[in-house]
Amino acid sequence: MKFTFGNLPSIGWVDPVARLVELAQLCEREGLDRFGVSDWRFYHDCFVVMTACLQATERLEVESLVTDPYVRHPSLTAVAHATMDDLSRGRTILGIGAGVEQPTFWGYERRHPMDALRDAVEIMRRMFAGARVPYRGQVISVEGATVDCRCDHRSAMAMAVAALMADGDTEIEGAESVDISYPGFWDQLDTLRRGRD
Repeated sequence: MKFTFGNLPSIGWVDPVARLVELAQLCEREGLDRFGVSDWRFYHDCFVVMTACLQATERLEVESLVTDPYVRHPSLTAVAHATMDDLSRGRTILGIGAGVEQPTFWGYERRHPMDALRDAVEIMRRMFAGARVPYRGQVISVEGATVDCRCDHRSAMAMAVAALMADGDTEIEGAESVDISYPGFWDQLDTLRRGRD
């Protein structure tokens, strides 16, 4: 069982970001597993607060509670989470929902929120698998989105394994960086893939 402490939106309205970071540090000292950061409209930016908490801790996982396909495009959410995950060596958790309880921007309508959520998850899943994503969804679409592993050998290997579950071809930018720590990785992964097929 894992334990999560979430900073509810009501906390952030009165406490500065530095206090939220202190709460994350306290959670880590007390042995909690995760710290949830609210992604609420017109509130402290969730991803900035998450990054600050990740930088101030060593073991604690930090989670978005919860982002949605309407607050920012899912391709940008994927890139932000991949960046935080790289920075924290795998301690970032993506929490996502339909966002129907949030205030809207510019009076837009949230048509088909479950379809938007499905589209967002599919776009991010493909991006996390290392694919360059063209996707035409029911509500959300994207063309050519990708997560670049920034030549980090661990990220390239993780994306390659995740790509085994992706639909279609996968292109991993910076794939050659794997040779830094695991020169035979691609051959072994190909053997694994053929065995799976």
